[in-house]
Amino acid sequence: MAVVSSKTNNQQDLPQDQHIDFVLIPFKHFQPDTSCDTGVSTSPLDNSPTEIHEHFTVVKFPQTQKPGTQLIGPQDRRLMAVLVADVVGYCRLMHTDETFTVNCLNAYKRLMAHQIESYGGRLVDAIGDNLMATFPSVANAVQCSVNMQHCIKEKNHDLPEAKQMKFRMGIHLGDVVCHGRQIYGDTVNIAARLQSIAEPGGIRISNAVHEQVMHKLDLSYDTLGEQRLKNIPYPMAVYRVADKKEPKLLSDRILRESSL
Repeated sequence: MAVVSSKTNNQQDLPQDQHIDFVLIPFKHFQPDTSCDTGVSTSPLDNSPTEIHEHFTVVKFPQTQKPGTQLIGPQDRRLMAVLVADVVGYCRLMHTDETFTVNCLNAYKRLMAHQIESYGGRLVDAIGDNLMATFPSVANAVQCSVNMQHCIKEKNHDLPEAKQMKFRMGIHLGDVVCHGRQIYGDTVNIAARLQSIAEPGGIRISNAVHEQVMHKLDLSYDTLGEQRLKNIPYPMAVYRVADKKEPKLLSDRILRESSL
């Protein structure tokens, strides 16, 4: 059987990763299916459409790109809420007790993954002491973050102060670029920067998130005014999320704790 690549038009043995556009099959190796008179026969190779010529049959294959070479287009953009969480003082915890810290971190990640799934979110990444998730619902993203902080606080209650693991969280709403399971773009960067200015155990949200949730959840929001976030070229209005059951903190104390 002769195999011909449309790129070379020469008969040759092609490497496995070479993408073949069509195969030439001599008539003696090909028995077309004539059960239906459509002008196009069915190939014995995966039912690919074929064209019958005088001395050979052309079996056509769809052109596909090699893995990792797909171009990103408009169809790869999504509007979603992005949540980023990070451990406070991770290096100090690791220096104190590596084994305990790793076990504790993995336990908290499992706890958060369960909460994310229960609120319809998707865990995107959980490498090291970072965690990132996306949500199609902004309200679910915020409520999920509050629940996660409550669960972590309860778990920490049983631990010595020096071994307690606390998380900062940030949420932003906007366009993201989806590529495989990963996401990219300004929305991701802003969520990460919001997380970085939260107090230990706290949650920061952007104005875009606040506008969507301010009348939908049984939570309160402390305005922190416009903040300049690292590597973001414009100031952004930032809010602190607070459970109404918790005592309200003064804004100046919040800003002081954010610098820890």
